[in-house]
Amino acid sequence: MKILPSLLLFSISVQLSAQTILIDFGKDTQQTSGEWNNFAEDTNYRFPNSNPSPVLMLDDMIDSTGAETLVDLYYVTKSSESASAGIGGADFDVATTIGQPRSATRDTMFINRGSQAASATFELRGLDANGLYDLTFYAGIAAERNATDWTVDGMTVSLNPENNTTQTVTITGAQADASGVLSILWAGNTGTSSNTSAHWNSLQIVAVPEPSATGLFATLAAASAVVLLRRRRA
Repeated sequence: MKILPSLLLFSISVQLSAQTILIDFGKDTQQTSGEWNNFAEDTNYRFPNSNPSPVLMLDDMIDSTGAETLVDLYYVTKSSESASAGIGGADFDVATTIGQPRSATRDTMFINRGSQAASATFELRGLDANGLYDLTFYAGIAAERNATDWTVDGMTVSLNPENNTTQTVTITGAQADASGVLSILWAGNTGTSSNTSAHWNSLQIVAVPEPSATGLFATLAAASAVVLLRRRRA
């Protein structure tokens, strides 16, 4: 009679085994505690100019269980050396409905080049070779802005950060390359506002379970249903 509970528990563990990594792109004085990775090294952090090679920003990030992973975040380059980029001083200290701590949503990373849109490229390294990932982006600031764009694996999502307390955007099923690398292009978007700054407050990375794991879950769920039906008939 203990077969059913055991199958259900095992099924649930398979379903919930997807690894999740959380990143707060805010100031070091407003870091997010718990199972979060905090991007800023200091309050007035600025990205390096004329960097000869990618710069390691977060090493062996922890996942949402607190376990250390092999996943790193690298800053690669800006679209223009004249673009200003770093952790901004604006404080969007308001409640949101996106399910993340206020410490993660209140401060923002930015990039701008005056009236021209600018961009920066980051890389996630140490992912599963050819693995699939869902990436959820949030940006919010109490100021007039155009949309911010993120492009990963040929897919682009846009989000207007202006007083945004309710919305995130997700790129689904982005595939890392054979070396376990996934590139993220972060860019300002032209629009009606004269301010073309791009903003970025937080990122959630979720590994998509292998099809074999999904199939196993479906099989076990079906088996559990059969056992339950037989018990009811008995």
